[in-house]
Amino acid sequence: MGNKNPINKSGIIGEERMEKFLKDNDIPYIRNISSGIDFILFPNSRMEDRFYIDIKNQDTGGGRDLAVGGCVWQYQTKYGFKECYIVEGKFNFKPMVREFANTFAKTHFIKFEEMKNILLGVTVDDGVFFG
Repeated sequence: MGNKNPINKSGIIGEERMEKFLKDNDIPYIRNISSGIDFILFPNSRMEDRFYIDIKNQDTGGGRDLAVGGCVWQYQTKYGFKECYIVEGKFNFKPMVREFANTFAKTHFIKFEEMKNILLGVTVDDGVFFG
């Protein structure tokens, strides 16, 4: 059997890459395998100090891109966060998808390398990374 949808396959690859990064850097997290946001980082901290991350590691767009906003709504309702991160793949979600997601919570659409830098406390100035 298995999942033949290339978007789902790339999503699983993105989730596994994020989990490896978190483990390698001893960042505490909870990974949701089924019906929830993919990762909650620093789960024992105050809610406002947690990171809520969903992996959308798509290489191409599709007919369900607006569903990203629905995911943000669903997860915001479930967890009560005010801010979350969508980690994109090669595909950049369109402005309308971003705007829709932001109606439910402040949603940062970023790439994996950017997420890594945020979590490692690397600051960015004019596109140059400093550690």
